Amino acid sequence: MKNLKNKNVLVTGSSSGIGLEIGKSFLQNDCNVVFTGRNKKNLTYKNSYFFKCDLTDDNHIKSLFEFTNKIFNRKLDILICNLGSGKYKPSISFSKNKWLEIYNLNFFSTVLTIQKFLGLLEKSKNPSITCISSICGNTSLGCPIPYSTAKASLNHYVKNLSKHIAKKNIRINSISPGNILFKGSTWEKKIIEDSNYVKDYIEKNVPLNKIGTPKDISEMVLYLSSDSSKFITGSNIVIDGGQIA
Repeated sequence: MKNLKNKNVLVTGSSSGIGLEIGKSFLQNDCNVVFTGRNKKNLTYKNSYFFKCDLTDDNHIKSLFEFTNKIFNRKLDILICNLGSGKYKPSISFSKNKWLEIYNLNFFSTVLTIQKFLGLLEKSKNPSITCISSICGNTSLGCPIPYSTAKASLNHYVKNLSKHIAKKNIRINSISPGNILFKGSTWEKKIIEDSNYVKDYIEKNVPLNKIGTPKDISEMVLYLSSDSSKFITGSNIVIDGGQIA
């Protein structure tokens, strides 16, 4: 990818799965990367740093900002907001507290992180933000309703914010992954429980007849973060094997 070398990158929700793969992909392109997670992770990668935090807590966002500001000497080039989870039991009835819990994790954690870090991004020559959403935010797929609604809100937030921060030369886009398999994922659990059901579901619903990998997402993140995509902002890129085409 064009001009990624030596870029300062922050990837939230990156102790495992898609976020971890995104962070490692930036390292492979000679970037400096801050990883985050609720549980401490010992990283052995060169030019990598880890900050333990819960970004549903405003004070933790502030602490992450102070850490990143110090590590990167007051300049951030790329912000990747990956925090979120759809692991909730489907229902048509959720308490107000559960709605707030899901929204805090899948929407407000990203919004408040972006707001906090915009000042650092402004100091970069070609700054960009990428938010990891979900195809559940694009259409009705039987996902938990608060989760789908939160991701739909995130997609609209990205589109609306893009017009405002374009004046600061900051680009922002979202990616909506479909079914992605990695260690500890929902799809790994489903395959263990009933691999025949998963095979049948994928054949019926995904035209490319396969489950995606974290690398499928990380490669698009690299593209959206590079100068190769300098004319793209406010877009939502769907990566789902054609499921909601």
